[in-house]
Amino acid sequence: RPSAASGETRRLEERTWVNMRAGRRSGKITNRLGLLWPKSRFMTDQIPVVVAGALGRMGAEVIKAVHGAEDCQLVGAIDTCPGREGEDVGLALGLGELEVALTQDFEGALCLASQQHPGAVLVDFTHPKVVYEHTRAAIAYGVTPVIGTTGLSPEQLQELASFAAKASMAGAVIP
Repeated sequence: RPSAASGETRRLEERTWVNMRAGRRSGKITNRLGLLWPKSRFMTDQIPVVVAGALGRMGAEVIKAVHGAEDCQLVGAIDTCPGREGEDVGLALGLGELEVALTQDFEGALCLASQQHPGAVLVDFTHPKVVYEHTRAAIAYGVTPVIGTTGLSPEQLQELASFAAKASMAGAVIP
């Protein structure tokens, strides 16, 4: 891990789309979530994170990791589990109160994150049927997608890479 004193952890010379599944990378990539960020984009040194699939096995692990990380802040939790809307995600996962309510409104959560937390990251562990649309929506809202869900075809990955490049966005697919 680069040292903060060297400035490497806060420099992003080139925004990139990363397809870790295919083993291809371009640009500079570091950090727990796979991305470097310019310090000026944040009011704090924490990366704002929205988790989709928050109550699933992997989503819950991501929330635990974000909660325990000093350089990340959970700002949104999305899940389609019936009857859980509005419940504190920390209480739902047995972590104590995190003051982040579960929502089923995917685009609403992205809109809120993009407006209130510039530089937000979406970590998606949902379902192959929705991951493509989720990733496109994240890019459209200016929220950097980090995708852990499988099921994207090579054509979809290429389309997402092109869409991200047009939006000057970075992202990572790490199924």
